[in-house]
Amino acid sequence: MCRWWPAPSAASAESRVSRPPDRFIAGATAGAPAVARRVGATAVVLVLAAAGLTAAAASAAAATLAADTPSVGPTVELNRLEAAGGGCRLTLVVANPGAQRFEQLKLDLVVFDADGIVARRLAVETGPVWPNKTVVRLFEAADLPCAGIGRLLLNDVAACIGEAGPLDGCLDRLATASRAAVPFDR
Repeated sequence: MCRWWPAPSAASAESRVSRPPDRFIAGATAGAPAVARRVGATAVVLVLAAAGLTAAAASAAAATLAADTPSVGPTVELNRLEAAGGGCRLTLVVANPGAQRFEQLKLDLVVFDADGIVARRLAVETGPVWPNKTVVRLFEAADLPCAGIGRLLLNDVAACIGEAGPLDGCLDRLATASRAAVPFDR
């Protein structure tokens, strides 16, 4: 056992805590510095080994996360609700910061009323969405007044087709946002 502080003595607690004993200060005695260097070197090796394992574990976790995380995808924002006839016109802004072109991006949306009850389910085509481009799409919920909408949910992606064909994991790529008084979640 390595003890850094002297055993309790008649000295006050303050003097025991204020500084390490003289035998661990370099040059205090002939044999003590070698012991301190040996214990210190072992501690440094243990710390470096732990840091190496931590760095390796962090590197492996980052690689796994990068492999499991899809590329940046579009953000679908509920921008505005406005009355249109007897229903409500919803304005969606789709911002695509990535390099992927979406030929077709059909969203399965669920509209909830103010009490949280499902009022309507809508399939909305927001494509095509070009790379590094923002597009605005309007659609109407006929016979559903804007005041009756309490929340909008991106339930699923009904169709997601890129230039080379169907794309996997589109729901995971999409983010939602809302500037309207109604929340829009996934």
